[in-house]
Amino acid sequence: MKKDMDPKKKLYLVMALSALSLVVMLLIGSFQQQKANKKRTAVSVTVKAAEVEPAKEATKDGAELSENVLESVQDFAAGKKLSEEQLDMQHSGKYFTGQKIKKNDAVYRRIQGKSYVENDHVKLSDLRYLKMLHYNFKGEIRVGEMIVNKSVEKDVRGIFLSLFRKKYPIRKMYLVEKYWAGDSTSTDAASIKADNTSCFNYRAIIGSTKVSKHAMGLAIDLNPFENPYIPKHNGTWDYSALWKKEKAYAKDRSPRAYVITTKDAAYKLFEKKGFAWGGSWRSVKDYQHFEK
Repeated sequence: MKKDMDPKKKLYLVMALSALSLVVMLLIGSFQQQKANKKRTAVSVTVKAAEVEPAKEATKDGAELSENVLESVQDFAAGKKLSEEQLDMQHSGKYFTGQKIKKNDAVYRRIQGKSYVENDHVKLSDLRYLKMLHYNFKGEIRVGEMIVNKSVEKDVRGIFLSLFRKKYPIRKMYLVEKYWAGDSTSTDAASIKADNTSCFNYRAIIGSTKVSKHAMGLAIDLNPFENPYIPKHNGTWDYSALWKKEKAYAKDRSPRAYVITTKDAAYKLFEKKGFAWGGSWRSVKDYQHFEK
């Protein structure tokens, strides 16, 4: 016959089992609480990231771009102001483009009967319409436009891309039609007075009947007001046709902002591509002028 367990031992056993059960329940509760906290934290972090992080895309070199970065500036008119945040500055060459000009397209309608007329020297198919970017005198990025001969298109786009990357200041860059004054010669003068950088304009050389390199799309006038044209009469430089401020730039050609010299970045880039600079001529001085 079995003896009953000592009451004291029985009490100790019950107390031990109760304590063990309590410990197990506490451990299970703690584990479940930690699991719930982790889940809430993960959800919170995801929500905050979605609220704070802007949508981005990766470039080829691993840099990140905002979804608002422009792929092209073709739809913007010349003079449009843009910010660096709107542009893929590491691949800015894609904003320097050229296209053919076709009869009755938008560019043709702007130039027909003005800077372009039917002639025996240059065909419409020889010309290219460029869209480019430049920094103006205020340090703002602007869309620019230019018409050039197809034979120099690649060089011109490359030169102005390099100038853009150097933040070289160019006041304006429009087709001369923006300053149309009734004829090509008067328009050239108006464009210069506005300090407009341009290329194509079917006209004769000033003071001559010979067709200008501008008529072929082979000459560019860069920041013309600060880099004036000066003729020579009877061996003496003639400043009489210049405006007062223009005359100051004509007489003082020391290196400074906007003044083209042989030390200037623009001169070096054009010279490297085989363009001649009018500032080196002896019969006249045409400091704004680069031709090929």
